[in-house]
Amino acid sequence: MHLRSAELAIDGGAEAPSPGALRNRETVPAFLKRAALATAFDLKPPRHRAAPRLTYRLVRHLFSGAPARRVLPDPDAALPGREGVAGFCDDMSVATLRGAYARGLYPCTHFGPVRWNAPPLRAVLDIGELKLRNELRRKLKKRPFRITFDREPRRVMLACAAPRAGQWPLTWITPDVVEAYLALFDAGHMHSVEAFDASGELVGGLFGTVVGRCFVVESLFHTSDNSSKYALAVLVGHLQAWGFTHIDNKLQNSHCAALGFREIPRAVYVGLLDEPTPVARAGVRWAVDPGLDLARWNPAAGPPPRLGATPD
Repeated sequence: MHLRSAELAIDGGAEAPSPGALRNRETVPAFLKRAALATAFDLKPPRHRAAPRLTYRLVRHLFSGAPARRVLPDPDAALPGREGVAGFCDDMSVATLRGAYARGLYPCTHFGPVRWNAPPLRAVLDIGELKLRNELRRKLKKRPFRITFDREPRRVMLACAAPRAGQWPLTWITPDVVEAYLALFDAGHMHSVEAFDASGELVGGLFGTVVGRCFVVESLFHTSDNSSKYALAVLVGHLQAWGFTHIDNKLQNSHCAALGFREIPRAVYVGLLDEPTPVARAGVRWAVDPGLDLARWNPAAGPPPRLGATPD
């Protein structure tokens, strides 16, 4: 999730990297620049109000023993503020990431030890309440992009991390995060969605994490208008067909509200995660179902019908 996406995942706009830029390496100058930008960002009003308490927690973390530095922070002890910074934990193994998401925590660090957030309010969509505007419905009928699942997770992540016009050139999707989420992908708990144009160029997409019957949107990007929104709509149609019930975008904004996302307390959100992931979609690669008729899909009425099926 790029810096702007750190406040709202559904707000993509980064450029897709070229195939030659897919190596996950960071130069020393890039590292130092990221450190300076991250420090300036944390001191930027109104975030500076939490800086003393955040610094205290950071120092306490740095001087604790190695085992303690691998323990997740308590989400109920999160600092005040919409982001809900809970503390630090150096471990981003698959098991730790899975445990964190189940408790309402997620990593969001621009520099230094891994910082974990637990927002007091989560932007969550009940899939049946998705608002498909006319423009998006028309695109679902015309199919202007070719959508795939789980084909290019690294490219999608690096595209989401790329700088965006008019925004701080800062991202939480650091090289270590990319590798951690690719391990989550290999374990079948992270998924990517790719949108290709008629020439076969990657022009949009997103990646996210599965927790129970909820899909957590991590970040989106687009280089062609509406490609990421189209990719998201195709994904949500599949998720409803597969038995998923909610989409989590972490923090609310106008883009989410227009789609039907609502803010719910963290405790309520965590309660939604108790339902197990549909067995057929747990721990496996996903693929687009060509039999779903998204052109006739009405989320409020249920999953998309099958192509050729007679309407009820």
